[in-house]
Amino acid sequence: MKLPVKFIEQMKEQLKDGYEDFLATYDHKTHRGIRVNTLKISVEDFLKITPFDLKAIPWTDDGFYIEEERPAKHPHYFAGLYYIQEPSAMLPAVLLEPDENDTALDLCAAPGGKTMQMAAMMKDSGVLIANDINNHRLKALIRNAELMGLRNLVVLNDKQENIRRVLNHKVDKLLIDAPCSGEGMFKKHDDAISAYEDYDVEACVSMQKSILDDVLEVLNGQGQVVYSTCTFNTYENEDMIRYAMNKKSLSLVDMKKEHGFEPGIDMKEVIRLYPHLLDGEGHFAAKLTYEDDYEEIRLDESANQPPELLQAFMDENLTEPLEGMFRVVKDKVFLMPSKRLDLSGLKVVKNGWFLGVLKKNRFEPSHAMALSLKKDQVKRTINFSGDAIEVIKYLKCETISCDGEKGYNLVCVDGHPIGWGKYASGKLKNLYPSQWRLS
Repeated sequence: MKLPVKFIEQMKEQLKDGYEDFLATYDHKTHRGIRVNTLKISVEDFLKITPFDLKAIPWTDDGFYIEEERPAKHPHYFAGLYYIQEPSAMLPAVLLEPDENDTALDLCAAPGGKTMQMAAMMKDSGVLIANDINNHRLKALIRNAELMGLRNLVVLNDKQENIRRVLNHKVDKLLIDAPCSGEGMFKKHDDAISAYEDYDVEACVSMQKSILDDVLEVLNGQGQVVYSTCTFNTYENEDMIRYAMNKKSLSLVDMKKEHGFEPGIDMKEVIRLYPHLLDGEGHFAAKLTYEDDYEEIRLDESANQPPELLQAFMDENLTEPLEGMFRVVKDKVFLMPSKRLDLSGLKVVKNGWFLGVLKKNRFEPSHAMALSLKKDQVKRTINFSGDAIEVIKYLKCETISCDGEKGYNLVCVDGHPIGWGKYASGKLKNLYPSQWRLS
């Protein structure tokens, strides 16, 4: 691997005696990880059913190193039981510590790994907002949110200045995983070096300052922010923290240096992750608190009645009807988050749980609805073991011969939903979405 000369000189100066050990990591394979989706299964129960050989990642309770080459091909992945994530990238959400009572914002969210992690930590409660200005990347975030079974997520596609205006002083926990030069990704992504050479550090610094100029104003009194990057230079890291502290009354939280974490450069409170000191790629993280009076934010928790066709579907197929605030957009039905902010003026691309579509005389349930339900919430289910050939056939959108009850059935693997099927005369009509088909 031919590393940029500028980067080599920078790291020699930064690491000094540790540079040769750092350089040697580029001859090693990347560390790969999965994070158990505790919204669907406990870590203990997942370890009982997974066929993977796993080793715990020390800085998170639900993350594991994995040697399996194709974890995205296993049926448990299609049930949303785990998310594939680089081990170092699991740290920022752990440091932020969002909980179920928070209003939280993941500002640069796509493709959604940290968003999914925050949702699990918040038990899919409170208010979690994920934003990204890249509309194409948001499609991956929404797919991942549906796969993980998130119900209470709001997804935005807006500029930070608009977010500042609408969410001014309303956010308890803010994650800024800033767009950066990606020096820590050179080994993981082949195009990271070419992107680095085409898109210089100065441009990233300018973008990061622009983000901080606007978005820090969303913090409520006593709010907390974690700023992170996957790069090594000081311009995008420690210097950016100093810039933020000069902009607003923020205090650095001194985080433990454990598991191979290093303190920052002339900033002992922050954390640097180097690949020669731990099993992970490059990362930087800093946590800050905002010292001001807390403003109580009134959240909407009102409810309404579902559309008649949806109610008829629930009566026929669910053990208990869903309740909350239902919203119909054209012919699509959503169950909105249990706690809601007024987001008027922002570009909202997803607001809550997409349940399905209203047809002329029926309700057609969505794949997202199936993946957010529990097996015991549906009257008719068909369950296959994780190694059953029927599961593979189902994921390939094939019709399956099996025993069942007539009507909609929730198809499960090891007791966890993977989609809908319609059963009649010994056959299960496959309703798995073709765009998600296992190849």
